[in-house]
Order: sequence, then C-alpha cells, then structure tokens
Amino acid sequence: MKKTISIHLVGSNFLVEEDAYELVKNYLDRLNESLKNSLDKKEICEDVELRIAELATAYLSEKKQVVTFEEMSTIIATLGQPEDFLEDEIPNDNNKEDKTTEKIFSKKERRLFRDTENSVIAGVCSGLAAYFNIDTVVLRIIFILLGFAGGFIIPFYIIMWFIVPSARTNIDRLQMQGKPINLENLKDEFQEATNRFSKSSKKFEREISDKDSPLRQKITHISSIFTKIIGAAFLIFGSLLLIGLLTFTFVDWEVLHIEKNGFQLNFNQFCELFIVNETSAFYLWIGILISGLGVVSLLLLQGAKLIFHLQSKWIKIVKVVLFIVTFSGIGIIFLEGSQTGADFTNRGEFEQILGPDTTNVLTVEIVDRNMTNNIHNDDDFDFEGFQILENKIIQSGISIDYSLSEDSLFHVYIELSAFGKTNSIANQRSKNIKHTISLENHNLKISPNYSYSIKDKIRGQTVMLKIAIPVGKSVQFRNTIVHSEDIKDSGFINRYGDYEHFEHED
Repeated sequence: MKKTISIHLVGSNFLVEEDAYELVKNYLDRLNESLKNSLDKKEICEDVELRIAELATAYLSEKKQVVTFEEMSTIIATLGQPEDFLEDEIPNDNNKEDKTTEKIFSKKERRLFRDTENSVIAGVCSGLAAYFNIDTVVLRIIFILLGFAGGFIIPFYIIMWFIVPSARTNIDRLQMQGKPINLENLKDEFQEATNRFSKSSKKFEREISDKDSPLRQKITHISSIFTKIIGAAFLIFGSLLLIGLLTFTFVDWEVLHIEKNGFQLNFNQFCELFIVNETSAFYLWIGILISGLGVVSLLLLQGAKLIFHLQSKWIKIVKVVLFIVTFSGIGIIFLEGSQTGADFTNRGEFEQILGPDTTNVLTVEIVDRNMTNNIHNDDDFDFEGFQILENKIIQSGISIDYSLSEDSLFHVYIELSAFGKTNSIANQRSKNIKHTISLENHNLKISPNYSYSIKDKIRGQTVMLKIAIPVGKSVQFRNTIVHSEDIKDSGFINRYGDYEHFEHED
C-alpha cells in the first residue's frame, strides 16, 4: 500500500504516489535552479509543467486514477535532465547528442497546427508544410495554382482555417515540427522565438524611422487622411453650433423643450417663468453666449489646424484664451443657475379649513373644467397642465389624500404649497395661489385649475385636497365611490376634471 498525494500542474489536478510526487518536485526544483539566470525561465517552466501534465494524462483512465513512480520516472526521462542546461556548461558531448536524436516523435505524436508566425493569410500552408516536412513556398505555389484552376482548394483552405488550431505555445510548435518535447528543444524554441521577435522588431523600427520606407509613407498617408476627417468633423460641428448660437442670440426661436407633447418655450419665456429676475436672466444669457462662442471658436480653430496643418505659437496662446473665456461663461451660468436653485430650497404650506359636514355621503362636483381660452397675443401660450397669460399662470391637477375621521363628521381641508428661498417667501407664494373650492349642503365643489401671479414664477406650486372620512361613510365622485375602508388610497383630479383613483399597494 502506497500513500497518494494530489498535485496541481498548470490548471490540472493529479493523484500521484508519494515517491512520484517527491520525484517531480525535485525535478521542477532543479529545473528552476538550472534556469535561474535565464530570461525564459518562467515560460520554460510553465511549458515543462504542461508537458508533464500531458504525459501523465496519457497514463490515466476511468479505472486508473493514480500516476505511479515508474510512470513519472519515464516522463522525466523523456524530458531530459535540467543539469544539462546550466548556462556555464557547453553542450558538446556526443553522448548527449545521441540521446537527443533518439527521442524522435512517432507519426502519431506529430500534430497539425496552423503556423500563424510564418503566415500570409491564416498559416494553413505553413502549418501543413511543417507537418509534412516540405518547403512552405512549394506548398503555397501548389495552393495558388489549384486556386486559379478552381475546384475545392479555396473551400478546403477556409475549412482548415476554422477547424485547425493555431500553434500558440512552444510545445505546439515542437509538436507541429515533429520534434521531441524535452528541455533542449524547449530552450531552442524559446531562443528562436526571441530571435524572430528581435528581428521583426528591428525591421519594424527601421521602417518606422526611415521616412522613405513604404510602411512609413503608408502610415503617414493614413494618419493624414484620418486627421483631416477629424478636422472636417470639428469644422462641421462647430459651424452647426455657431448657427444655433446665432439663432439663440438674434432670432429667439423656440429652442427649449418643456413638455414631451412637443410644446416649446423660447429663452425669454423660459426666463420669465423660472429665472429669479431680469438681471439674473441677462447674466445667464451672457454666460451662455460667452461659453458658446468659446466652444465654437475652439472647434473651428482645431478643425482648421488639423486640415491645414497650422503650426504657430499664437495658436496655443489663442487656445488658452478661448479656454479661459469658455470656463468664465460656464462660471456665470453656474452662478446665476445657483441663485434660481436656491429659490427651491424651502417649501411653504398654507392650509384652509372648509368646515365639517354631517352627511353620510359627501358629493364632489367638478366645476370650471376647462381652462380659459382668453389668449390675445403671441406673449400668451399654454402647454400640458399649464396656461401662461400676461400676468398669471394657470395650472391644473389636484391631488387628493384620504384619512379616517376621528369623529362622525367629514373634515375637509385644502393645502396650498410652493417653494421659496426662505420660509417666509415660500409661505407667501403658497397664500398667493388662487383656487375655487366650496362646501355647501353636503356638496363639495372644486375646480381642477388654480392660478398664481407670474411674478411668483413656477416654484412647484401644488394644491392638495385632504378629506377625513368617518367610519361607515363615503365620498361620491361622478363615477367613483370612496369608502372609509379606502383611506390608504389616493386620488387625482386631472386638467379635464376627471377623477382618477389609485389603490394602495400593500
């Protein structure tokens, strides 16, 4: 009975006998020591581990799951001893040469790969040439001739391209050439790969540094075309932005979207509704104009520079000035915008009590369903839920909140709210809201519209109806009845005077 140990080799786990583990561990330690001064140490060690894993797998089956000491000894003997590759030793021993030449792969061990390092298209021909040990040029000529003759050669090449793997590792390259995978050949393959990379790097460096080389001229030509395309894009985008800026400044078209139904406000109308005062609106306009001109000038200057290869120290100075101008304009926009934003920091409320009611069913009647249509000039306009006249804003939509009455009476309140820079300003704006509502003879009359002075600006003005329903009683709308059991629900009267009920989701 022998003790087994689980080992990990390049992503694979193996069960090996204890003495086999000691053998492979000692082998890999000696390999690391032998290659300690080699630049290829890491790659060679990884490939050796991979080869040990491949050879060990060949000894395993469903009935046999453990690699024995004898099998591991055979694997190591196939690979060769690490001491043979110490850098201070010169491999001139004839016996070693004989041992190496004896370790030749059989035909079954030779594998077909695509040789992408020596490829023209996909490495199929170079891979077949290495597999059959023939000249790559001869095989390529044969493929070209058969290609001109038609037939199966082109589909055959494409099929081989997809089904034959490329030689990615040094072990793959040795198998492709039919060479034994041992330390000597691995080291030689690494050296050849290093030489190939060094030669190709030097060749590329010479071609890049030589102004008259075809590669350098091609790269320069492509770079010039790409640069001009980017320059043209800058000029086109800058020109379009300039047209928009001039339109914004002088034509004052409706350039600002407010509602998704397509209605638009021009800049002056926007400022009248939202910006704190005319002075702030003026500076906001100045900020937009300055930053816009800065961005447009930068785009046009950069586009002209890329297309016409302008080189001057003055261009750099102008760019710096334009950047300063642009950020100055952005600073003005931010400063004026923050003043308007401060006007939304405090919320004020004003509550009106309409009085209790003793009825069993409180009837709600919607009055003044439609907004007024007295629009007399181009300065008046309306959009979804709003109508702005010369001196006031009409808004629609009433929220309804239900609660349980603490006695047998209906209690009705109307809550008006708005934002302001301070609580006092917010409370005053709330009181300035005009809304039609009355409670008479068990009948609650309410308008879906409310209004406020345009001087108060749009500051989140809302109207909420609060109804406390006694137990066992209800509120009657035209098409809906709300019972005392529905106090967790809510409602909304839209701009058309229709009641919408929203059930509470547990």
